[in-house]
Amino acid sequence: SEFQESFVVQRKMENIPELLDYFPPDAPLCTARITTFLQRSEGPGGARAVKVLESWIRVGASGALADQIENGGSTFAVHAETGVVWNGTTTERMVKGDPFLEPGLNGAPGAKKSITGHKLPFWSQALDTVKEAHVKLAPDAFTVGWDIVFTPGGIEIMEGNLMSMVALHIGMRYGTMSLLWPDSPLVWLALSDWLKDKEGGLKYTAETKRSKLQRVKSSLQGHIARLGKEKEPLKNAILKLKAADLEDNAPLDELKLLQNQLMLKEGEIHGLSTELAAVKDAILRI
Repeated sequence: SEFQESFVVQRKMENIPELLDYFPPDAPLCTARITTFLQRSEGPGGARAVKVLESWIRVGASGALADQIENGGSTFAVHAETGVVWNGTTTERMVKGDPFLEPGLNGAPGAKKSITGHKLPFWSQALDTVKEAHVKLAPDAFTVGWDIVFTPGGIEIMEGNLMSMVALHIGMRYGTMSLLWPDSPLVWLALSDWLKDKEGGLKYTAETKRSKLQRVKSSLQGHIARLGKEKEPLKNAILKLKAADLEDNAPLDELKLLQNQLMLKEGEIHGLSTELAAVKDAILRI
């Protein structure tokens, strides 16, 4: 047949009933994107750990054939450790720009309920499944973006995508990513380990690597110290506006912007501290 290699036939799947109120009417099959990456272990046998780089749930537009935001849908970041949905965005919001510099959508257009704060079903099973799939199905890939379908009986993998990083496309800040996805700050160090000794990759000697990591360590310590100082004026400004709020004089937009900036600073400190601990450990292992 002329169509022999043109199609993949799959069993039809439908959205799990308990999530339908968070989707618009007649939504397409809505999937979660969980991106995993490999982290080399120095333990026995050189086993590699699989970490979560980012996690999302995509909510397709009513009547659309697919759930991507390019088709009018919305996408919401998910806390990697808990499966609780954070905020989201749409193509329109990205084009216009969110006034608070981060995804601020709480619910999908047309949905009955806001999805922000909702815990996705079978989340632990989803994490276990994608981590196992990375080791067994793509052991040589550094990152894989897994599209997960929630069904009444659990989760199923629909597909895997190499080199996935949704957050960069929508302009998310490092601080937010560090809070939502605690292992994401480790990705650059894991990538350098993955590239080591590969054709066209890094050819560091032990001494070269130690020297580079020492410089990174010093830089991280400097950034953390600077951010710690930058936090204090933000905290004081927030307290001042909150005090004004008691007299109904506080500009709410200004307060929200300051709170967002403080969250980003705290997230940056958290992420950089995670990186710093990993760098110190890597230096000790050389």
